[in-house]
Amino acid sequence: MWTVNDKRRKIVDLIISRKIRIYPDDNQSEIINNTFNVCRFIWNQMLESSIKSYDDGQLKIPNYGDIVLQNSWLSKDNKEYKFDRHSVNNVKQFLHSAFSRYFDNIKNGNIKMRKDRRPKSFPRFKSKKYCKNSYSNYHGEQTRIDNNNHQIKIPCLGWVKYNPREKQIPDEWKIKHITISKSTTNKYYCSICFQYSINIDNIQNDSKLNILGIDYSSSSLYMDSEGNNASYPKYYRSNQQKLRILQKKFSRQQKGGANRGKTLNKIRILHEKISNQRRDFLHKLSTSITKKFSIICVEDIDMQNMSQCLHLGKSTMDNGFSMFREMLLYKQERIPYHKLILANKWFPSSKRCSKCGNIKSELKLSDRIYECNECGLTIDRDVNAAINLKQYAFNYVNGLNILC
Repeated sequence: MWTVNDKRRKIVDLIISRKIRIYPDDNQSEIINNTFNVCRFIWNQMLESSIKSYDDGQLKIPNYGDIVLQNSWLSKDNKEYKFDRHSVNNVKQFLHSAFSRYFDNIKNGNIKMRKDRRPKSFPRFKSKKYCKNSYSNYHGEQTRIDNNNHQIKIPCLGWVKYNPREKQIPDEWKIKHITISKSTTNKYYCSICFQYSINIDNIQNDSKLNILGIDYSSSSLYMDSEGNNASYPKYYRSNQQKLRILQKKFSRQQKGGANRGKTLNKIRILHEKISNQRRDFLHKLSTSITKKFSIICVEDIDMQNMSQCLHLGKSTMDNGFSMFREMLLYKQERIPYHKLILANKWFPSSKRCSKCGNIKSELKLSDRIYECNECGLTIDRDVNAAINLKQYAFNYVNGLNILC
């Protein structure tokens, strides 16, 4: 997201994040894992106390100092157990944000219940075995990056090596905060949030707008208004047979055995490979589209609801269209004079004729060819919807001058 901070020179501030793989030594890995454990312990203690106060009629989240007084091993006098104390202090803020999202969902009528008779949006306890291991440090001024030696200085850890194949980070970028995470395959990552400024006076504003309409397609990810599709490789389906063999082998092995743990690690590695392939493909595709088109229009459809109906769950979750839409959103906002327009989900993009505007209300999902009863237009259903989305974006731009 960019905002103007100087109207005379038109200087804009941009926020960008990078996720890099780091290689900590044994001592640094121990500190990271200790911080994971302490953050999880503090979260569970705070959540337990908050639930008791919430059930009594008034929500009260305890402070970190109150939990330290009850657990002496967390005090500063314990020099043997090292962890990042600044990151642990952020747990209360994260729990407060979780309760805020919960109350917002209740206000909006989202009260679906789960097995423990709590709403689905209610904060959960974190499990040591299944929860995501991560913590955030907001002291960005204590973080340094050495591009020559491929090292990053992290608070409480010192200098840590990172992958030398990562893109070089400019020195003028200001570090806001960092997040350390650990994957299920025991790989450590550091997500860094940067802020930098650019002068948009040096960027030419092309008066000719390149508009692209994108319609979701379950088979090929999308179909655009120019008649092109993404030709998504379907990474999950291509690895489904390997995954099936490993999961079948895993289910037959003895619980708690060493071989069962090895098989589980192979399953995690395969899932991570599929996820990395999907993310890499979507990143390259969204970047190429952003460079070519200044205005992009997609439908604001709920992919989770779509995956739960019409037997399209596996295809919907495999192509990652929601992730692709988020990539387009922040990459368009990163470039001045670019915009991503989300069309209303009730906009009849598929039922409307892109030539005469007639709405064909009896159109079925099985009708892959759109035939207009008024003007006789015969066109592919997805291409017709993409053209309507392009027209939607054109009307939106004319109604709201986004170049001001």
